[in-house]
Amino acid sequence: GAELFVYDASQEFVIGKFTMESALPGGEFYTQSLPGERITLEYYEPAEVAGMGTIEINEVGHGYKDMFTMMDEEKGPHGHADGTCHINVVCEEGDEWRDQIRSVVHYQIVAGGSVYMCSGALINNTANDKTNYILSAYHCQDLGINITRFVFYFNYQTSACIGNSGTSNNSVIGADIVAKFSASDFMLMKLRTSIPDRYEVFYAGWTRSTGTPSIGAGIHHPGGDWKKISIPNRVQSNDANLWAVQWIPGDNNKGVTEQGSSGSPLFDGNGRICGQLYAGSSACDVLDQPSYLYDVYGKLSRSWTGGNSETRRLSDWLDPIESNVTYIDGINWDYSPDSSIGINQA
Repeated sequence: GAELFVYDASQEFVIGKFTMESALPGGEFYTQSLPGERITLEYYEPAEVAGMGTIEINEVGHGYKDMFTMMDEEKGPHGHADGTCHINVVCEEGDEWRDQIRSVVHYQIVAGGSVYMCSGALINNTANDKTNYILSAYHCQDLGINITRFVFYFNYQTSACIGNSGTSNNSVIGADIVAKFSASDFMLMKLRTSIPDRYEVFYAGWTRSTGTPSIGAGIHHPGGDWKKISIPNRVQSNDANLWAVQWIPGDNNKGVTEQGSSGSPLFDGNGRICGQLYAGSSACDVLDQPSYLYDVYGKLSRSWTGGNSETRRLSDWLDPIESNVTYIDGINWDYSPDSSIGINQA
């Protein structure tokens, strides 16, 4: 019944409440970064267990630069996009994608004393049981060093189309990599702690169709910046493993990607994930060069069978009831079996 809150000196940046369910197996717990030189831990114990709780601080990490104040006016507190052509998801371009937007996350990997950034998405499974799977990219974990921590940020986006403020403290810690496959560059993680209901997340649907996807959207965190949306000009098959996406050139451009966008989902025109970002040459400074406005996404259809074992394919995790469907729609955080949203069989 005890609760823990952590906040900065202004008491404006608050994370928590954390409970016994927030701790990782074995009792370890850590938090996202907070701004400033001083933090406060505030701990509440119910009267019936007064004095029984223990908080042991093993380590305090201190940034030698204040990432919360060093960014440009339009940059987010957890990163810094290079380009300025990106479109905040709250803008009108995101109106048809409000559910899918709530599935996309920014996450940080701590390994070897450094922090690495990628994007990913909560993804549904055929049991509709809200298992907290995050789909991202294989290369995001291919570091050659031991990964010690994962921190995931939900709803990390601006509150206005043109603006520099928004939500950046909806975090969840800890994950296990349950499957990965290098050829289609996919990684599937399972969160080790629960997602608070107040985050109001969405578990995105998916399609494993091998047909060319209809034009949809890419939703991502370029450079670890605020959540952005990009609208493709064309999607086509690159090879057996990858989709090739060309972004709209010139003055009509509707966004591109950057480093940090890796692992972000590509949605088809029906709002279902069909792949995740692997690599590309697109950038805001090549909008007048269409031949550079290309990215490649690992095909979910290829990842489905992957390397023919449960730790190298998606089928075991995304179709646990062995329904053999080719696509499903997404569900909300408050989904129940009586809801109208569910499995759609092709």
